[in-house]
Amino acid sequence: MQSKIQPWATGLRKARKALKQEQKQFLLIVALIFLLSFSIRIYYLNDGLFHYDDVVLAKGMEQMFQEGNFVPGTNIRPGSVLLNYLFYLPYASLTGNTAERIPLLTGAIFSSLAIVLFAFLVWGWFQNRFLTYTATLFFSFSPLYLSQSTMGKEHSMTIFFLLLSLLFLALYGRKHHWGYLAVASLTFVFAVSIRESSLALAPLFLLYGLWLVVQASRYVPKNRTPGARESMLLSHVAALLLPFLLSLSLLLWWYLWGILYNTLFTLRSAAYNPHGTVAFLHPFSNILLYGLVDLIVSLTFFGWFLSIFGMLLSFFVFKKQKATILFLLLWAFHFFYFSNTSGYTSRFLIDILPPFIIFMTLPLSYLYRKRKALALFCVILILGWMIVTAYPLLSYRKDYNGIKAFSLFVGNQTEEQAVVLAMEDARFLEYYGSRATLSHPLYGTPEQYIPWLTELYTLAKEKPVYAIAVKEFNRTALPNYDNKVYNGSLYRLLEHLFIFEEIGSLVVEDYHNSALRFQQHTYYLMKVHPKPLPINPVVYDKDNRIMVMDMNPYLASRENSLVS
Repeated sequence: MQSKIQPWATGLRKARKALKQEQKQFLLIVALIFLLSFSIRIYYLNDGLFHYDDVVLAKGMEQMFQEGNFVPGTNIRPGSVLLNYLFYLPYASLTGNTAERIPLLTGAIFSSLAIVLFAFLVWGWFQNRFLTYTATLFFSFSPLYLSQSTMGKEHSMTIFFLLLSLLFLALYGRKHHWGYLAVASLTFVFAVSIRESSLALAPLFLLYGLWLVVQASRYVPKNRTPGARESMLLSHVAALLLPFLLSLSLLLWWYLWGILYNTLFTLRSAAYNPHGTVAFLHPFSNILLYGLVDLIVSLTFFGWFLSIFGMLLSFFVFKKQKATILFLLLWAFHFFYFSNTSGYTSRFLIDILPPFIIFMTLPLSYLYRKRKALALFCVILILGWMIVTAYPLLSYRKDYNGIKAFSLFVGNQTEEQAVVLAMEDARFLEYYGSRATLSHPLYGTPEQYIPWLTELYTLAKEKPVYAIAVKEFNRTALPNYDNKVYNGSLYRLLEHLFIFEEIGSLVVEDYHNSALRFQQHTYYLMKVHPKPLPINPVVYDKDNRIMVMDMNPYLASRENSLVS
């Protein structure tokens, strides 16, 4: 009897040893991909803060550190503020430095950690090493994801917690413990607190969680205890839904409800929306084409073709993972939401990049079974294509941040008491240039601009006033939004009342849709000189209607009140 048992026991030990060895190899390769991804992102970090939100965040963190409390007005996204501040607090305590590098550093850290979570998810879903390693590399080097993760912003944190919530759901699918469901729900809502647009994925998250609960209930024997299966279903559904609803309610009460209300019930165009919210337009808006182009650039054209082919191929080749394939398809389908929003920019697509990456890798994993050399050649081709696309952006921004350089230039060229006319760039001028700023009204009729113009005219007589001017807008005081409203009336009124003296210029990138492309403008620093009174009335022509506006009474009365 012993001779019969011994070969079986030896074989079991060998199988366990081989399994442990395979697990160690998997962890080692994923760790190497993490180190590679993190090293590249750290090396190519942007030379300075690139986005308006990050400047507000950095200033808020510095204020929090000085005052010793959580500042609600720091940023509308408390999750992002909290995570960044956890990094800044020890950094500031040890060095006393500003928070400038923190949003950039956290972007590199969380984007690299998200790559690790992505690898564990793909492995858990498909148990395919080639598929896992290849998809992870594609995700790491995708031009959109790689570029955005070196520029700051909260997208890296958001995708990290979205993937973490899915990983907890996957763990529940194996362990069937209700605690994983509760943690998954809390993690998902925390992702929403970092970036509220992730709420669009909530129905899919809950649907996937409920499906896993139903699958888990099948493992409860019917004849073990009467009502055991029903009790398990009820308790596990509650474990999924209650933490989700309670934490989301708290988030809605704290800050999210106003944003959600504006998104659903206010104007649908960012250009004319005074609340500045990002609202859904409709599934096939004129913005959809921009989203499609950005997705193709993010995946490469070959990769995009493979992803479409993978969606069709997956149901036939990966029959055991039909539920996972359906989940990934529904996830990818959210492309029609994120690419049809007002104020669209390519970084919105990061939340739906993972399923497209997986689908573009599925055909290659099938090809790898048949022709390994050809599959490896395709992988190298796509990776090379991605790197060539991203490298110009990374190398340029590593050494030069235009708006930072321009803000420092303004600080050096202007007087300490100077005021600078600027719009969204104002936060950069205040942070890097240490100058006071003044914004102009975005909306209104020429008559409604009179109070602001009067104040500006008076201010320019009291202290030095400068303006940021952009070459594309005839080098005047940045009425770029106003050019779309009332035929640029503010633009004409400014030129009528003031003389603009050019001081100097620098090349600056527009950050609004810069993750995949250069958008460079020449920024001019202009000294603003008020013309002497009396000023001839301005004749404003709009819709073949002549309107005469005489500013002299307003300007004179303001001057007289100051003198008296």
